[in-house]
Amino acid sequence: MYMGRAQSEKKPFYVTVTALHYIGGACCPQVIALPSGPAVMIEDVKKVQKLSGKDNDGAEERYLVNLKGKERYLYRKGQRWFIYPQKEDQKLFGVVPNEFL
Repeated sequence: MYMGRAQSEKKPFYVTVTALHYIGGACCPQVIALPSGPAVMIEDVKKVQKLSGKDNDGAEERYLVNLKGKERYLYRKGQRWFIYPQKEDQKLFGVVPNEFL
């Protein structure tokens, strides 16, 4: 899967995610929190994709989530969650650390 040049140059930014884990093994993220404190409720999980290969930083799953009316991809590798930083994230999360941008 080709992610584009800009996406591949960015490093993943690890976040804290509160998620529901169902008996059948499904996982549904509910809240994304940055290490600096701001948290954003996930309004909707629109799509979940199982991933494989080297092009996705080794992520196992990619979630298309709705945050404050904007669609974003949230990735999960094992028990760790991450996103790829975007300039619009400052509006989404409020104050964010410099390394995030």
